[in-house]
Amino acid sequence: MVTVSILGGAIVSATGLFLGVSAAWEKSAAVRRILEAKGVAAALRREICGRLSPLPAAVSRVRAEFPSCAFLAKFERLGAERGYENAPDCWREALSSGNLRGEALEALYALAPVIGRYDQQEQKDAFDELTERLEGIYRAAHEQNRAMGRVYVTLGICGGAALAILLG
Repeated sequence: MVTVSILGGAIVSATGLFLGVSAAWEKSAAVRRILEAKGVAAALRREICGRLSPLPAAVSRVRAEFPSCAFLAKFERLGAERGYENAPDCWREALSSGNLRGEALEALYALAPVIGRYDQQEQKDAFDELTERLEGIYRAAHEQNRAMGRVYVTLGICGGAALAILLG
């Protein structure tokens, strides 16, 4: 009977730990998506403003650099289907179906009115502002993730242990 009780306590504790680690992992995945969005913005700026690549070629090159970026893949597909003359609408739709949330999503939405425009300086300024804003969002999210990751794991362990004690 004692062995079953100990085993049950261990399972409950492990479940609490798993939930804590899962929450921490989800937070770190969100931080990685912000970092990826920052990389995409910098690469698009490089292609469009530095190399003066047309938007379809720029998106294709950047997509090759960031193959797992969901919103960029959808933007490329929508641009190919509808034409890049509709780039702002394609950009918004691609972002709305992606997995970014909060401030990072808002920052990327702000690029929609200028993406695909012929005014290179306006696009350059918009990409610079976006990259700077995403850097700040990334730093804040990374720091919060470090602090909260430890909290989630600790809460998972303590919650599991408390439940094990209560049930035992």
